Amino acid sequence: MGRAVARLVEASLGLCMMMLAACGSAGTLLTQGGPPRATPAGVPADASRGYRETVTWGDPPGGGDSSAVAGQLVNIQQIHATDVAFAALRTDGSVVTWGEPAWGGDSSAVASRLVGVTAIHATRGAFAVLREDGSVVSWGEPAYGGDSRAVAGQLVRVREIHAARDAFAALREDGTVVTWGDADCGGDSRSVAHRLVHVKKLYATRCAFAALRGDGTVVTWGEARWGGDSSAVAGQLVAVRHIQAAFFAFAALREDGRVVTWGAVAGGGDSAAVADQLVGVKEIHAADVAFAALREDGRVVTWGWMCWGQLCWGGDSSAVADRLVDVTGLRAAASAFAALRRDGTVVTWGSAKGGGDSSGVAGRLVDVKAIHATDVAFAALRGDGTVVTWGAPDHGGDSRAVARELVAVTGLYATTGAFAALRADGRVVTWGAPDYGGDSSGVADRLVDVKTIYTAKRAFAAVR
Repeated sequence: MGRAVARLVEASLGLCMMMLAACGSAGTLLTQGGPPRATPAGVPADASRGYRETVTWGDPPGGGDSSAVAGQLVNIQQIHATDVAFAALRTDGSVVTWGEPAWGGDSSAVASRLVGVTAIHATRGAFAVLREDGSVVSWGEPAYGGDSRAVAGQLVRVREIHAARDAFAALREDGTVVTWGDADCGGDSRSVAHRLVHVKKLYATRCAFAALRGDGTVVTWGEARWGGDSSAVAGQLVAVRHIQAAFFAFAALREDGRVVTWGAVAGGGDSAAVADQLVGVKEIHAADVAFAALREDGRVVTWGWMCWGQLCWGGDSSAVADRLVDVTGLRAAASAFAALRRDGTVVTWGSAKGGGDSSGVAGRLVDVKAIHATDVAFAALRGDGTVVTWGAPDHGGDSRAVARELVAVTGLYATTGAFAALRADGRVVTWGAPDYGGDSSGVADRLVDVKTIYTAKRAFAAVR
């Protein structure tokens, strides 16, 4: 689903730009199974001991089957994912991988160097790990950042790593940046290397990076149309405190609560139409090709791709504007948004079939505490531990088949096409597309005493 959405958006944007210039603990791991917007994989487990067991399910080639490395999967601390492979960080600093070999599932070529690892990062087809000594090791598809040999000499004293779709960027302790991967997608930063100094944070769209410097200015590179060229707004990119990225555009939040945007016009890179409303902004959220800004006064402002025929993407919230008050949080799917209000109710807009229409469950959307999303559906966790879902039925929007099991839920997790609910008793309930992890019946007897869940785009990994 994720790839299909991406291809559709990219094709649509390309067509739009051609036609309209304005668019300008110890244990083992057991598996069973069958591609953000997936819930980020890599939420730390108890690093002091690891957990007793991990269970995975979903698409086997996409990481749902880890039987080949089951004997190595002990003391797991974190798990991260490319589109179709997992990498598990053990408490001893070693790494275990499985899934599609070419896209990061096979790390045998660098196995001897995967020691003292402190962090794992991923593009869609490659992994890069940061070691205790500040060096970096990468593997996977070379075109997506799996080969960093050309810059190996520069990958020293690295502080953190960030990833676009097909490229990596490493921020060093001295505030300089090293990049590799697809040159057109941010893997080549030589043209701005002289300006990449005193950098404190990195951000990425699908094919471009933005570096926030210590003085509040911003440096960009990569695909110009998708955020790599910020020259048109350079004078406004001052006193920036945060940057939010959609697929093809950036939005910078300044210290004064103003917002500056650039990148694909149709993808949220042009906020001129709502510029007068973008004041007192405290946070920005992004769907694939639209943004939503939450203001200090609890109001919401949206821009980006609105609708093309009946295909809507969340850039237009005018139909629910009167209800977008006292908002405390926002959640984005691929083409829709959900706003959580102070009174525990929810307001949605964007693609009706992708979660933008919650009218069918409106009466149940009360006392909501948190909202999660697949690409095309939402799930709301209520204060009583029950769950309400809406959006594409076969990708998580319809949970009626497991409704009786959705009680005492403490956490929700999502791949791009399925949900997993973790209950207070340590049990797990899943629904949505089977090939995306929606069917865990094959490992149901092992999904007990679960502590946390990790996700790839088409598979889950539950740590016990």
